[in-house]
Amino acid sequence: MRSGAAVPRRYWLYAGVLAGPLAQLGHVVAYSGRYGAAAGPVQSAGAHAYFPALARAGIALLACLVLASLLVAGAGRVLLARGLGGRRRAAVPVGDLVLLLGCLQLNVYLVQEVVEGIASGQVITLGSLATTVAWGVGGQVSVALVAGLALHWLSARFELAPGLFCVRRAAPTPQPPPCSTPLRLPPPPVLPVPQRPALTAGAERAPPLPTPHPSIATV
Repeated sequence: MRSGAAVPRRYWLYAGVLAGPLAQLGHVVAYSGRYGAAAGPVQSAGAHAYFPALARAGIALLACLVLASLLVAGAGRVLLARGLGGRRRAAVPVGDLVLLLGCLQLNVYLVQEVVEGIASGQVITLGSLATTVAWGVGGQVSVALVAGLALHWLSARFELAPGLFCVRRAAPTPQPPPCSTPLRLPPPPVLPVPQRPALTAGAERAPPLPTPHPSIATV
């Protein structure tokens, strides 16, 4: 691991929580590689008789489900961000995560193997311990690789394009530029209203004047 600051504290917590079930899955992988088809009976006999094979298989299955969930969530997050045009800014290095998980899982595996050997009366020699470490590294690191990759994807931070989720508004209607001097119109002309003479009450209209006959000559 390059530096302790390369892995945030919360990922140390995640690794500590995952180390237990992932170590059991690595235990199954290591014994399957070492004993082949006889791995099941070997893990349920002798020093391992206290831990039934069904319980170990159940924990290993739970670890597989956790790993699958982490992989799907991490891969989906990366693909969604890339589909939206996001650019990756930072992520916890996958090598640091694999090394952290591998060390924690290997410690759980070695403590379990040593305690089981001592409880069953076996003599722990340097050769047997080296063999246990070698197979443990192979089984635990293979599981830690998958878990580290999933946590690496989940730790990635993406920067989306600015204005991606902004709502586009309609362009405003262009307005004519304001005039520098206001235009003043003359007021409309006022037309005079003709007045009619008012008739007083009781007044009678005069009879029309007689029209002279055209045959009468005027003197």
